[in-house]
Amino acid sequence: MTAATLGALIPGFPLVAFLVLAVVWPLRRTGRAAGWLSIGAVGVSFVLSLRLAILILGSPEQVERSFTWIALASGPLVGVGILLDSVSVVMLLVVSALSFLIQLYSLGYLREEPPGSLGRYYTYQALFAVAMLGLVSASNLLQIYILWEIVGLCSCLLIGFWYTKPEAARAACKAFWVTKLGDLGFLIGIIVLWANAGVLDLTDLFEWVRRGDAAVPFLSLVTLLIFLGAVGKSA
Repeated sequence: MTAATLGALIPGFPLVAFLVLAVVWPLRRTGRAAGWLSIGAVGVSFVLSLRLAILILGSPEQVERSFTWIALASGPLVGVGILLDSVSVVMLLVVSALSFLIQLYSLGYLREEPPGSLGRYYTYQALFAVAMLGLVSASNLLQIYILWEIVGLCSCLLIGFWYTKPEAARAACKAFWVTKLGDLGFLIGIIVLWANAGVLDLTDLFEWVRRGDAAVPFLSLVTLLIFLGAVGKSA
């Protein structure tokens, strides 16, 4: 199995689990069975991440596969794809391992939760895993931003999981607005970068910077704006 295929399958298994739980409501309402489906899917992602690490780590080359998503008359504007190098592979390992452990622990921690609510929880967790695994292996900034927003949505849904408790509902609303404030800076940074570089693909952006086409003060400003997205999420 090639590295590109492994990179596509790693978020693919949690995606299938999420779609099944979102559509097949009788399974979702079983509670523990829904939990084991999501846990199993993320567990497979972790095993595949280990296999991918064996192929990628230690190699100076990177693997990129992308397809045109938005095209202009002058050529492709935005693609959808994966970019695999030593950094992204390490992050795939971290995300899949933590997601597996969190979901496994939750099955015991939420053992007294009604089956319907437990199934809803694991539906959120499966989507969260998809977004995080896709985020760390995305090949362009727009793709990263979209997945970043899905991560923010899942955070708010999980923070307000016990939405009947006023404090949980308020915390979810607070998380939403703080996250959106940071994401606004992230979006402005992407727009400013695209207006100057003309590309959003990470490989092209790295090459643009290596050529010295961007001034250091400009890069500092763009980096700060993009970093605001992480600041808002952490807050």
